[in-house]
Amino acid sequence: MKKYFLATAAVATTLFLGACSNKNEIGMSVPNGNEKFITSDAGNITKQQVFDKMVSEAGLSALLDLVDYDVLSQQYEIDQTEVDKIIDQYKEKNQNFDEFLVTQGFKDEAELRQYIELSLYRQKVADELAVVTDEDLEAAYAKSYEIGARHILVADEETAKEIIKKLDEAEDKEATFQELAKEYGTDGTKDNGGDLGTFSQGQMVSEFEDAAYALELGTYTKEPVKTQFGYHVIYKYFEGEKQPFEDIKDELTEKVRAQKVSNESFIAALAQKREEAGFTLMNDFLEDQYLEVSETYEKSKESSQSVVAKINDHEYTVEQLYNELVPAYGLSDGISLIDGKLLEKKYPVDKKAIKELIDQFKVAYGTNYYAAMAQNGLNNDDEIYEYFKLAHLQDAALAEAYPITDEMLQKLYDEKYGEAAQAQNEEEAESTDAEGTTEEQTEVKSFDEVKDELESLARQQEYTQLRLETLLIKFRSEANFKFADETLQKRYETIVANIEEQAAAEEAARNAQPTDEQTPVETNQETAE
Repeated sequence: MKKYFLATAAVATTLFLGACSNKNEIGMSVPNGNEKFITSDAGNITKQQVFDKMVSEAGLSALLDLVDYDVLSQQYEIDQTEVDKIIDQYKEKNQNFDEFLVTQGFKDEAELRQYIELSLYRQKVADELAVVTDEDLEAAYAKSYEIGARHILVADEETAKEIIKKLDEAEDKEATFQELAKEYGTDGTKDNGGDLGTFSQGQMVSEFEDAAYALELGTYTKEPVKTQFGYHVIYKYFEGEKQPFEDIKDELTEKVRAQKVSNESFIAALAQKREEAGFTLMNDFLEDQYLEVSETYEKSKESSQSVVAKINDHEYTVEQLYNELVPAYGLSDGISLIDGKLLEKKYPVDKKAIKELIDQFKVAYGTNYYAAMAQNGLNNDDEIYEYFKLAHLQDAALAEAYPITDEMLQKLYDEKYGEAAQAQNEEEAESTDAEGTTEEQTEVKSFDEVKDELESLARQQEYTQLRLETLLIKFRSEANFKFADETLQKRYETIVANIEEQAAAEEAARNAQPTDEQTPVETNQETAE
C-alpha cells in the first residue's frame, strides 16, 4: 500500500536531497541487512542502510498503512465495484498498464487494489466526521464575521510577558503595540506594526483564532498565546458585522464539514480507531513520532528486536515494514544514498561553503529555522548538513557540465540593461506618463554592479532539474549502478527512459532558440539550487 503516486507524465523526481539517519537511533535490524541493495563501482548500498533511511523519512506512515488496512477493514465495508471502476480508469488513462504499475511502485494489480481499498476505508472515517450538528453551527456562527488583528511573534514566553507588561504601562495601547512589534517581532509583519490584516474563521491556527476572537475590540491578550510558530501577543483593532444566520447557514455548514475532516481531526480519528484495536508500538523511534500524532496513545513498556507493533490479533514485523517501504521509497532513497557516494568521489566538499549556505537559511527563517527544516524531513543539524552537502555537490556537478561564461553574462546584461532594453523602458515610461501614471524606470547599472544578479539568473536558466537528473544518471551508469531487486531495476530503467526523453526534448528546444536580440525562452523546470 503506497502512500503516494509518482507522476508518470512529468519528470519522476528521485528525492536527491534526502535526509540521512542513524541506525542506532532507529533501533531496528532488518533480516539479512548486510545483503546488497545497490551495487556500483563507487561502493555498495546495503538493505540496512536503505531501511534506516526509509524509516527515518516514512517508516511511521508505512506502518500505519498496514495497521489501518487491518483495523478499518474489520469495521467498514466498501463497494468492490467502486474499486473496479477506479482501476478501470487507471487502465484507460495508461495504455501500458503494466508499465504504469512498475513506475508507480506496485508489483501487480492486487497491490494497487489494496492501496485503493485503504483509501476508501479511510474515506469512511472521514464521512463519519463530516456530520454537522446544530451545536456545531451555533459555534461557527459565533465566529462568522471578520476581525482585524496585529500580533507580535517571539520565540519564548518570557519575552511575550515582557511585551504585555510594557503594554499595560502604556497610555496609547495601539501605538505602543506597533512600536513593540517593530522592536520585538520575529516575522515579516513586524515592520508593519504586526498587522495581519482582516481574517475570518479557519484562516489562522486554532489557538491564535480562539484568542483573537475572544478579545474585545481595542484590547490585547493578557497572557502569551502559544502556537506552533512561537508565542504571540495579539491586539484586536477591527470587528465586522454578523450576517443573519439563515443567510449564511449553508456556507457555515460546508465550512464546519471541512474543518471536521481537516488533517488534524482526521488523524485524531484514525488514531482513536487504532488504539481501540489495541495498537501498541515496540520501537522507541516510531513511538516518539506517533506520540506527536496521537494525544490518547500511552507509551508502551514493551520492546522487541523483530516486532515493530501489534494490534489485538496481529503483529507487524521489521521485515513486513521493510517490504512495505521498499516499493514506494526504496528507489528514491537508494538513489539518494548512492548519489552521495558518487558525487563525493568526483568533487571536493567545501565545508565552509556549506556552512555559509546553512547560515543563510538560519538568517532567513530566524527562530522558525528548525521548524522549517523539520517540515522537509530534516530533524537535526547532522541531517541538515548532509542535505546541504548533497545540494553543494550537485551544484558543483552542474557548474562543471554547464559553465557560466562571460559571454552568457554579457548577453543577459545587454538584454536587461543594454541600449535596446533602455529604449524599451523609456518608451514604456512615456506611455505611462501619457496615461497620467508613473512607473519607475530600470536604473542603468554597470556590468560589475549586477554581475552577481546576472550569474544567479544564468544559473536559473542553465541548471534545470532535468539536466541535474541526466547528469546523475550518467554518473550512475559510469559506475555500473544496479539494484539487486529486479522490480526496482526495471522501474528505474523505465524512469530513466522517461527522463532522457524529456531531457532530449528540453535540449532540442533550447538549441532551437534564436540567439540574437531575442529573450531566451524561460524554463519551467525547478533549479537545482
